[in-house]
Amino acid sequence: MNKLTLLAITSMGAMLVAQTPSTDAQPAPAAAAAPAAPAPVVKLRGSIWASGEISDKTLADGTMPFHSMDAANGGFALDGATLGADITLTSGWGIKLTVLGGNMGKLLNYTDGEAGPGSTMANANQTTLAEAQLIWTGASDTFKIGRMWTPLGMEVADQTANITATRGILFCNVLPLSQVGVNWHHAFAPSFSIDLYAINGEDKVVDNNQGKTYGLQFTYNHGGAADKFATLIVFRGPELSGLGADANKGAEGQQRERGSFSGQWVWGASTLQWEADYVSNPDLTGVKTKTKGVGLIYKNQFTDNWAGFARAETIKSTTLDASLKQTSFVLGAERKWGSTFARFELRHDSADKGVYNYADVDGKAFDSANSATLSFGASF
Repeated sequence: MNKLTLLAITSMGAMLVAQTPSTDAQPAPAAAAAPAAPAPVVKLRGSIWASGEISDKTLADGTMPFHSMDAANGGFALDGATLGADITLTSGWGIKLTVLGGNMGKLLNYTDGEAGPGSTMANANQTTLAEAQLIWTGASDTFKIGRMWTPLGMEVADQTANITATRGILFCNVLPLSQVGVNWHHAFAPSFSIDLYAINGEDKVVDNNQGKTYGLQFTYNHGGAADKFATLIVFRGPELSGLGADANKGAEGQQRERGSFSGQWVWGASTLQWEADYVSNPDLTGVKTKTKGVGLIYKNQFTDNWAGFARAETIKSTTLDASLKQTSFVLGAERKWGSTFARFELRHDSADKGVYNYADVDGKAFDSANSATLSFGASF
């Protein structure tokens, strides 16, 4: 039997089968269609905050003494605004994006080198992509790659998520703002987890050294609660100042070492936040500047709309025989209308020696300053 005959017989048999009435009263079920892939889910979020400040001491550049990250002395300004999106994809994957604007956007562009060599705070761009992460989330693990905020400290860049009206001296003088790299988070239990980091460098979008900075974080959440936690973080890496041709070449063997212990405890109407920091930062010759600092923030929610807050901080930096100690005290109140707030704050900063010069008296230094701040903000 040749192939053509076999093909003809097979075709006729198929036709006969197709014409034979079925003995089954029910029609044959149609083949099940493949399930459609779920569409991405996008969740938008945002915030905005602005403040006006006045100090009894003035600087030539108009910034606030001791806390230059806040609004200019005697002025009212848009301190910052964020617009973000959390995009849920499929199989545990997602994307997180946050655009930052205002004075905080300028500050982040200036500190991370995106403004370019020789740039100043004044001519830095006001808008930047502060977060851009690809995220995978599993049962006990989370993996992130991209640009992210630093995990260090008790205060964050988004002022609407903080308690006080101004930035602390630890936030302004000791801690970085952001980092670019990878982060792996593993939860051993609801109350205990670890994180590993490998980053280009603190506040650096582009690597300016020959190695990476690595970090290890331990976190304890009391009873698995998100508002009762303590975190210990250590970082070590060849951190350099400057980018490109301005980078301090030759300091590759010098390692910046950082440790931070921070946390929060909420009970009833009270919230307590704490922070203790240590940084050892060598220069080109290997001489180390060692900085230690501690801070406390307390808030009491008197009613649904009214709250009072206080903050106390101190830092001390030592290089060989030179040292500088600074302290800061804050007392203020907050009024809320839903997700909108107004905060009023009185603040006193001091140092054990003159660290700033008066704007109108050349070369005359001062060692303390008092300020008042009124800030407004909202989030969604």
